Amino acid sequence: MEDAHNIYLIFYCFKRHDFYTNYEDNRIL
Repeated sequence: MEDAHNIYLIFYCFKRHDFYTNYEDNRIL
């Protein structure tokens, strides 16, 4: 159960990173 929670947190962090990266790219464009 704890491993699944860690995987979820890692996935969530990656999604946030992608969102902010795309946001920065769009702002530059």
